[in-house]
Amino acid sequence: MPTSRPFSGADLDAVVALVAAADRGDDVELNGKSAPVVATTLAAPGGDAADRQIWLDDAGQPVAFARIRVHDVAGVVHGRFHYVLAPVADLALERDIIAWAETRVAAGARGSAAATLVHPVGPRDPTRGDRLIALGFHVHRVRMRMVRATTPPYDALMPAGYTLRPSHGPVEAPAYLEAFNTSFLDTNDYTPFSLDELLHDLHDPGYRADRDLVLEDAAGAIVGFSYISTDPATPDHAHLGAIGVLRAHRRQGLAAAVLADTLRRLAADGVATVDLFVDSDSPTGAPRLYQRAGFTVAHIETRYARPV
Repeated sequence: MPTSRPFSGADLDAVVALVAAADRGDDVELNGKSAPVVATTLAAPGGDAADRQIWLDDAGQPVAFARIRVHDVAGVVHGRFHYVLAPVADLALERDIIAWAETRVAAGARGSAAATLVHPVGPRDPTRGDRLIALGFHVHRVRMRMVRATTPPYDALMPAGYTLRPSHGPVEAPAYLEAFNTSFLDTNDYTPFSLDELLHDLHDPGYRADRDLVLEDAAGAIVGFSYISTDPATPDHAHLGAIGVLRAHRRQGLAAAVLADTLRRLAADGVATVDLFVDSDSPTGAPRLYQRAGFTVAHIETRYARPV
């Protein structure tokens, strides 16, 4: 049986190779990412060293990698974990990884009456969902990865009294963070960002503040935004991490106007395609916005859950 230990920076190249080669399981947030982006993701604030674990065979070669983020969602402790397996891995190792994840959730719950283990499954391992169900998991939520070319342009008018401008990046991070967290309070399983987490993302190797947009009302207050990230290894593709509008300013077409301008700016900057993730049952109706804008579903990500 493989042995395990906490991940360290010296394991980065091995983990990047494992994510790329894994034929059973996938880390939906790391798939296809370059080493600098993977390194930035794994160094995100929050948790501790024991929340990233690597499994080694008898020869000391990595055969699995897992990571988990434990946080409170409306009074329920969620442990969202990802793991990848080398071709030589077996079901016993998969069970061992899930047991490790449960111990991390239990440690983070600190006696909470409700705790849940959540694992997102992408398209690279079509039988993983069946394996998880056999281990007591159930379908928790479905997300769609949607893709669109940045051209032709998508037309949407900006309502009167609002203006769009490029983000000022870390300089206005506190105000941006307040708008970000407030915008997503009514979305599924949302966990507020901390300032440290936001600043970490704003220093991602693929982040450029001039690609983010900030929406201001007539008084100059931030009431909406877009967040874009890119991987330096694929500069012609961008990821739309979020578009948000404060609840009091919704149903005027503001999100559509932000999206339209975001696509135009990315196209002018040489970006050919953009993708995003959205809950299929988003309470804000976000899938309809992206469908009207010409985004199509590239694949489905299913999140499975099990009480701890």
